[in-house]
Amino acid sequence: MSLAQSRALGADFVGAAPARSAKQWLRDNERKLVPLGALIVFLAGWQVASSARLINPLFFASPWAVVDAGYQDVKTALFWSDLRVSLTEFGIGYGFSLASGLVVGFAIGWFRRLRYVLRPIVDALNSIPGIALVPLVLIWFGLAFSSKIALIFLVAFPVVVVNMYTATTSINPQYLRVARSFDSSRWRLLRTVVFPAIAPFAFAAARVGVGRGVSGVVVGEYFAANSGLAYRLFQAGESHDTALVLFGALLITVLALGAFRLLNAVERRVLRWRQVQTSLAQE
Repeated sequence: MSLAQSRALGADFVGAAPARSAKQWLRDNERKLVPLGALIVFLAGWQVASSARLINPLFFASPWAVVDAGYQDVKTALFWSDLRVSLTEFGIGYGFSLASGLVVGFAIGWFRRLRYVLRPIVDALNSIPGIALVPLVLIWFGLAFSSKIALIFLVAFPVVVVNMYTATTSINPQYLRVARSFDSSRWRLLRTVVFPAIAPFAFAAARVGVGRGVSGVVVGEYFAANSGLAYRLFQAGESHDTALVLFGALLITVLALGAFRLLNAVERRVLRWRQVQTSLAQE
């Protein structure tokens, strides 16, 4: 091979390397780029349709109008006050429902006679729409701050319990028999077999509870509040301010997604052994 041919081959290799690396980068980030691209196309089409008056702004504001309404709203002290109210309601109500739901759900799944007593009650609560509980909550607590917390608890607690007792009763009995055959104590059995088996389901129950808790915030502030993000959203709807309505709805969605991401981060940190198992299985 001549010197000129070698240089040409080297140039081709250098020029091809960035192309291959770019393709590899696109492939590695495909999971993020595809949803982002779809979102950009959707927003661009929405804005074009609004600018061309294909969409009536009285019924559906443009993306730019939503951003502007949100910017103007965020600058007010009332927005931050309502945000604090909604986050406090959700944090307290969801925290109580998650902590008690995990404990009660595990107890129902682990103790057979307790399951016979409490499972029908929990299933009944889980089947009741949250909005149907509003009159009862108002009778109990009135329009006080505690009424929203009670409603969030009532709608989130049953679904956490159901997920937990389902997970507990689904543990492979062979694992329990093997552990007992080695004379494992009850605490050692729980720590080494039961808790690792139900931990992923506990995080799944927590994620489902987030959705129920957010629904409880929205319903509670609609019927029994004079502050909060959902309360402002419904006020904007009464004045036909669709831009502010969409901003409020998107903000609540973003906050809920943030809670999901936080739970996922905690799960990855707590359940590192699952990632090791997945890596070993893929090798």
